[in-house]
Amino acid sequence: MSNTKLYYGEIVARISGKLYSAINITDSNIFLKENDLTNEDMICSISADAGRVFDCLEDLSGEHFVNWNHALDNYIKVLHGAISDGRTPNMADMMSMATTSIDQSRAIRLKEAIDLL
Repeated sequence: MSNTKLYYGEIVARISGKLYSAINITDSNIFLKENDLTNEDMICSISADAGRVFDCLEDLSGEHFVNWNHALDNYIKVLHGAISDGRTPNMADMMSMATTSIDQSRAIRLKEAIDLL
């Protein structure tokens, strides 16, 4: 995988695509009914906020030792986990999830670099 920067539109598209397919597969109808949401409403809103958080942290980081594709995939898994648990992540949750995902990706990338030595 390349280490190229992801753009906001790409980030939101990946988040919404993966959440939409995962949420349609799992039984989230109870969560949606309790919060008076449809899949599309919830996914669009969460994806836009989650994408903005990830994009800002990516811009602020400027890291070369982060595999951004891997970090984004981890972030999406954590977001899906929160939604599956019946929680709607707020911005603070998303910031924590994104920084943890970026840190995990950085650790993997640094380990790969050390192994090459």
